[in-house]
Amino acid sequence: SECGQESREALRLTFHDALGFSPTLGGGGADGSIITFSSTELAYAANADSGVSDIVDNLTPFVSKYNVTPGDLVFFAGAVGFSNCAGATQLQFLTGRPAPTAASPDGLVSTPAGE
Repeated sequence: SECGQESREALRLTFHDALGFSPTLGGGGADGSIITFSSTELAYAANADSGVSDIVDNLTPFVSKYNVTPGDLVFFAGAVGFSNCAGATQLQFLTGRPAPTAASPDGLVSTPAGE
């Protein structure tokens, strides 16, 4: 019930995970690969200083503890985090994302202008 740092990090994580999609380069998009392959994806320039590493560390144990796919966990956390913010609506959340099979390729998530 608080729109704090973790809520913002969870919402940011949904974008950093989902933007890693390319039909030609690989990358499954909204599949939770940023959790499964965190040692690879968190080293990418767009993710390294984005503020998502802490929330990845916080969410990772829940994948095995609750037997959920990383993609479902990322987007559940984002929906809950968003809903905790004042004036925000509750988002519909659907499960069923398959487990990621590979890391997203580097360069699919843009860095802020000037970096």
